[in-house]
Amino acid sequence: STEISTKISELEKKAEESKSNGFYLEALDQYEQLLILKKQLHNDDSKEITSVCDHIVILCNILAMIYLQKQSYQLSLDLLKKAEILSEKNIKLRAVTYNNLG
Repeated sequence: STEISTKISELEKKAEESKSNGFYLEALDQYEQLLILKKQLHNDDSKEITSVCDHIVILCNILAMIYLQKQSYQLSLDLLKKAEILSEKNIKLRAVTYNNLG
């Protein structure tokens, strides 16, 4: 458990840094790894899990719009579908995702 907590702390720092530097794909991968680790320690309704899901939803929406501009329609749609699933507990982010779906 301490080992997992240490990995979580390190990964959180990396993910935040990647996101703030505009490395969105890297950040998405790191937040998805964080979600897997945090699910080992917390239940799905916990603040820790919903917070990571929110980060993933935001990144999926950002990347979906980038790929849409590059005419990568299927990838864009796949990212928005992932955002839709993970935004179940956040109505505001779900609305943003639906707006981006058009």
